[in-house]
Amino acid sequence: MNESEVRQMILGGERPTVEFKSVVPDSRVIARLLAAFANGEGGTLLIGIGEDGRILGADVRSLASKVSDVLPLLRPEPRTAVEQVEVGGASIGIVTVEASREPPVLAEGAAFARIGPTIRPMTSEDLRPLMRSVIRTKTCG
Repeated sequence: MNESEVRQMILGGERPTVEFKSVVPDSRVIARLLAAFANGEGGTLLIGIGEDGRILGADVRSLASKVSDVLPLLRPEPRTAVEQVEVGGASIGIVTVEASREPPVLAEGAAFARIGPTIRPMTSEDLRPLMRSVIRTKTCG
């Protein structure tokens, strides 16, 4: 991702596929975010961006190792990519998560969903369509 692409993403604001964090969050928050993105359409976590979209920059040196530490705790492990981009002289950490081909992805033994710009545990009602999709894929594909 380049500076222009990051700026465009910021202009779109937080939404089901984009989350802003001003600093590198703790492992629990990262795990839930990655699971929620993987259980939906995929998504992008931008570190060093305020909730209002201001470019703050962040010390993102620990981001790649934190994501690597969290991935084995997720089942199944989603596909991710971690990178750093300079935007207006500020370091922005980027974690991109692909939508899971085998949802639900569990974090802490629970499935999470992204509803608008928030994350919440998935209910049985949320899980039914995911499970139907997986069953259909396995029997037809």
